[in-house]
Amino acid sequence: MDSQRELQRAGGAELSSFRGRGWRLGQLFALLGLTGFAVSQPLLAVAGEDPSLFTVADVRGTGLILVALIVALVPPLVMWSMVVLIGRLDR
Repeated sequence: MDSQRELQRAGGAELSSFRGRGWRLGQLFALLGLTGFAVSQPLLAVAGEDPSLFTVADVRGTGLILVALIVALVPPLVMWSMVVLIGRLDR
């Protein structure tokens, strides 16, 4: 009986740290994964199938890497910052 309570406490601690106040890094990682599938992958797939998009815009080397990083990181960071801001306003 005591071991079941300890397991429930341990599981609850993990869940509460994910939902806890503060920087909510667990939510950031979840948003990175979800937007990777929903936003980044489709956009980068289209760009990969038609590389003339980058040729016309004269994007090369580090510019191409920068575009990929922006597509991959900006949407989840914007959503996460809204979550943190709303969480701080809610206090």
